[in-house]
Amino acid sequence: MRLLQPSIDAACGKLDRIAAGAERAVTPNATAAAGPGDAAPDDGAACWVAEESALLRGLNHSLSNRVAAVSALAGVLEADEAPGAQLTAALASESRRLETVLRLLRLLAGMPGAGTEPIQLGELLPEVALLHAQHADFREGEPATVTGAPDALPVVTTTMSLVRAVLALLSAARGAGARAALDYDGDERVVRLRVSPEPAAPLDPSLAERAAAAARWLLRGDEASVQVGDGGFVVELPTLLEIRRRRTRGG
Repeated sequence: MRLLQPSIDAACGKLDRIAAGAERAVTPNATAAAGPGDAAPDDGAACWVAEESALLRGLNHSLSNRVAAVSALAGVLEADEAPGAQLTAALASESRRLETVLRLLRLLAGMPGAGTEPIQLGELLPEVALLHAQHADFREGEPATVTGAPDALPVVTTTMSLVRAVLALLSAARGAGARAALDYDGDERVVRLRVSPEPAAPLDPSLAERAAAAARWLLRGDEASVQVGDGGFVVELPTLLEIRRRRTRGG
């Protein structure tokens, strides 16, 4: 247990720092552009703060459960001079589950100040789906399904912004269905990421606009667009190939 304590302390400290950052996230100077009929930028910021709070509550619940389980097993191990294979296997399993929670916590925290970078959606989205499954309002459901074109090109955006935007959209989609679905495809110029309820169901218009406003606010510094449709959301992201072409033409 003592070997795990630094990781546990670090996780608790990170939870506190993220929560403090969330309180400062909504400012009078929010700069996201809102089109006709869109929710205001401040609505997007406020929507994300509420979303992040629910994710933090869920992660805190999972972290507390994992720490309690590891502590209980560690206590049994300390009292047993010859622990059996079943007990040591249980401790190893709980340690892996604890590491998973810490990994998802790091994904939510992100790297503030990081710039745009090439991202393979096939690698990132399964992790985002697992993170959203920690959401305090949706812990009883199944994680979102992820499907995509195997030949989809890497996109260029800010990882932290994209992760948080998809989380906000997943909650709106999950609120309309038994679970949510992520799927993507594209061409040489753009990749289209669709976030929708599963099975198909209409979105709540008010929740959908708030979620879209949050996604636009989060992606405001990137070359991305977020649209609301009858069956879900569509996020368009430029491909790495397209960005390189633009730079070549600009040079």
